[in-house]
Order: sequence, then structure tokens, then C-alpha cells
Amino acid sequence: MPPGFSPQSMAQPSIKRGFLSAVTVQSSQADRRHQNSSSLVFDMDFSSESGSFGVPLRGLSETGSLEEFDCFRSLAMERAQELMTPASQLEKSICDVVRMLWPEQCLSEGGSPDIQLLKTQMEGMGYKVDVVGDGQPRKSQSAPSQMWKHLRHSFLVCYGVLGPAGVTLAYQKTPVVVDPRFKEQFAIAHPSPWFEGLLKVMSSEFVGHPDALKRLVSLVCDEMLKVFVEQKLSIPPWRNQKAMLSKWTGPISEYIKTRPAEQSALQVCE
Repeated sequence: MPPGFSPQSMAQPSIKRGFLSAVTVQSSQADRRHQNSSSLVFDMDFSSESGSFGVPLRGLSETGSLEEFDCFRSLAMERAQELMTPASQLEKSICDVVRMLWPEQCLSEGGSPDIQLLKTQMEGMGYKVDVVGDGQPRKSQSAPSQMWKHLRHSFLVCYGVLGPAGVTLAYQKTPVVVDPRFKEQFAIAHPSPWFEGLLKVMSSEFVGHPDALKRLVSLVCDEMLKVFVEQKLSIPPWRNQKAMLSKWTGPISEYIKTRPAEQSALQVCE
């Protein structure tokens, strides 16, 4: 455990007192913010003909002026930044911790960042987290033709925090997604200056609600696909929206369905 951290401080001095109640209220507000959005089953059907703001992937030469194109891109950048902004005190505290620990304090013996070590560090600070993704066995094996619909990736979900006494547990109704390697999933060999700029304004990690993650992935994929279209390149099957989303949506949905019994037995934060 890094020096200076404790379950009470939660890595942020300004919330040492009343942290648990603040987390409970603000996390519940964040949950309610997403109540009317799409289901955690992640069954959204994405269009391949238009981008996040209805901009055709083939370009704007037939649909509007350069000024309108710049406006759409500015909106996309603003929306990406908004979706990556922590929506609750819990999300903000987790984000601060991830930036503190990853990757320098989570290196394996081989020198590579290890998501399991991040889990261990966060648990030592009072967060209740699990690793989901490739480390988890799948219930069924996909056929070769379906392999691009189930891409492998691992990340964390935070489902609660220790109370001030270090004993009482408070659980999240919807786990917070914690992915320190989020942005790198969208790195491509020949990005356009615009797409490169979009990635630069995004933080390396994502910490937030699963529905916010889904919308962010959709937005970034729209912009990434435009790069391939503008460069007249074939879009790799592992780069379309549904394939990219499978890195997170499948593991999260499966985790929620089979979340540990201890979580169901205790009171959920409302």
C-alpha cells in the first residue's frame, strides 16, 4: 500500500470526513442520471452510415460547409471530454487514485503494468474492486466467424467502499468501470490530425458509469472510422463499433448477472 493512503482518506484529503455519505448520495445521483439510457445488456444497434452527431462517414462534401464540419468536430470533442469527466465523488476519488498508481506502482516482475496489481493497491486503500475481462472464463466459446464480436480486454469494476470504521461496507447498485488503458484501445497506425487531437484531449483512463462508457466508445469509434473512410482504407473488422464495444460490454453484462453473492446480501447504496 502506498504511503499516505488509508481507507479513511481515500486518497483525497478534502473528503476525509463524511466521505461515505457523500459517495452514497452522489453515486446514487450518477446512477439516476443514467436510468433512462440504454440497458446494461448493451444491445444498442449502431448505424454504420452516420457518426455520433449524424455526420455521414463518407464526409461532408455533399452535406454542408467546412464551417459546419468544424462545428460537428468541436461538439464531438466537447462531448468526449464531458463523458470522461467523473460524475460523482466516488468516481473522482477513483480517478485520482488510478492516476497516482498507474502504471508506475503497478508493474509486474517483467516491467509491464498489471491490472491485478492495481486491484491489489486499490483494495488496500478501501475500494472494493474486481478484475473483469480476459481473466474471466467465458460461458461459451465463440465460433471463428464471431471472433471479432468478442474482443479480449481486462479492466476493473468498483462496486463499493469500506466505511470509516473499516468494517461496514456500502455497495454500488451499478459498478463503476475503471479502465486505466482505455485510450490506448483506440490507437491506430495513421491517425488524421483531427483524430490525433481528439485522443490528446482524452485522459488515458476511463472511470465512470457503464452507459457513459458505451456512449464514449460509440463517439470515438465514429471518429476513428471516418479516418479509414477519408484515407480510402478498408475498415478492419476489429475496429467497428460493435467489435470495440465487446471489449467492455460483454464482460460488464456477465459480471452484473453473476456478481458475487456477498454483494446481493448487503444493502445497496440508493
